[in-house]
Amino acid sequence: LELDMPKRFHIPRETELSLVGEHTVRYIDADLNRHMNNTVYGDFFCGFLPDMTGKHVIKFDINYRNEAPLGESVKVYLKDAGEGTYLLRSVCGGKTNAEAMIMVEELNH
Repeated sequence: LELDMPKRFHIPRETELSLVGEHTVRYIDADLNRHMNNTVYGDFFCGFLPDMTGKHVIKFDINYRNEAPLGESVKVYLKDAGEGTYLLRSVCGGKTNAEAMIMVEELNH
């Protein structure tokens, strides 16, 4: 099967992102290996987006890079790329933990 898309999402190194917050990995975030569970990252990253009132996520690409152990601090960096697109990077222990691109749009009422 040949796909017309990159194998992994990656934010270019020269892209400037701003620190928007920090999160300590809690027991409720962790899997059996005591790392942030991959299923948590969607809500985790969306929690750092600007006001989502009246909006919903239409696309979410993520590249998991390094683990975030229980009790560790994770810093989150964000860039508003325009037109409802946001780039996010989480950093734990000085290493990129995950990178994501999230697209949002207004809800149709």
